[in-house]
Amino acid sequence: MGKYTIDKKKYKEYIKYALETGFDDEESAKEQLSYVVNKLNNLSDPVKLYRLIFLDDPSSFDKNQPGVHYVINVKKLIRDHYDEMLYNYSKFDESKPYILTIESPKSKIDFDTTIKNNLAYPHEEEISLLNAGQGTKIISLNLFNR
Repeated sequence: MGKYTIDKKKYKEYIKYALETGFDDEESAKEQLSYVVNKLNNLSDPVKLYRLIFLDDPSSFDKNQPGVHYVINVKKLIRDHYDEMLYNYSKFDESKPYILTIESPKSKIDFDTTIKNNLAYPHEEEISLLNAGQGTKIISLNLFNR
């Protein structure tokens, strides 16, 4: 897959969107947009991605559509959701937290949605996949261990 590029019209739309979703000025919006595009272009192909899911029964997990929202850094995923995962170990909730690891071709990345999510929520560093993750390879589905 070649490099992802943004035409002038789309570039202006992204900057406007960034300003509408919380960036204080055009310069910081441009810097974030550049950061996100460079990060996407520098991903390996295929790319390993991680997702947190809560399941009552792991056999109920749909392997054909593993989901849309992922991150690249599993340690950050755990750190950002640690309290939520601990809560789900309580006796009040039957579901348990699992870390899903997949391998995806870059061609399955929804670049437009990924860029918008990273402009609206830069701290999440989320990667969005097309078609609910169809066509990706499941590497593992592991119960989160405290």
